[in-house]
Amino acid sequence: MCSSDLRLRGTLTAGQDIIVSAGMRRVVDQVSIQIDGTSRLTSTGGGGDIRITGYNDVIVDGVIGLGSNALNQLVISSTEGTLTVAQASGWIETDAPLVLQGATVDLQGVVRSSATSATAGEFAVTIDAVEAAIIEGELLSTGALRIHGGSVTVFNATIAVSQAGQRLVFSGGDIKIGRAHV
Repeated sequence: MCSSDLRLRGTLTAGQDIIVSAGMRRVVDQVSIQIDGTSRLTSTGGGGDIRITGYNDVIVDGVIGLGSNALNQLVISSTEGTLTVAQASGWIETDAPLVLQGATVDLQGVVRSSATSATAGEFAVTIDAVEAAIIEGELLSTGALRIHGGSVTVFNATIAVSQAGQRLVFSGGDIKIGRAHV
């Protein structure tokens, strides 16, 4: 664990797990983990986890999971800050259950999941934001998808659940779909 902040650039390939953690105390507007646009994180051995946890803000502006082999799970979280999947190069793709967590989750980039949900209580993709979930990018899932937040805002976004019998669940406080400009 890195005690303050960590910036990832380039390719990181592991035969099993990729576990990245940074930050130990709340510092407003501090980025604990930044994954640059030149980055690519891949687990190739099968059955591995990709877990990225920043205490403060986490910015994903690179590619995570694409090309991985049979992941067990992919979890990206900001304990006390904002998790941002950036519009420029942020791309998360997996065949495993995916969890995105933060005080705020701001999805501007691309999230794709080919995982399926075996039971009614399971979700292939879970977005869990204590304060606000903001979806303004591309969110495509084969299996069930849950978006939860103190408030949920969806605009200029593509959201799709493609497998028959799966569901899309919005929960939490105020849920706003679209934006009106005056």
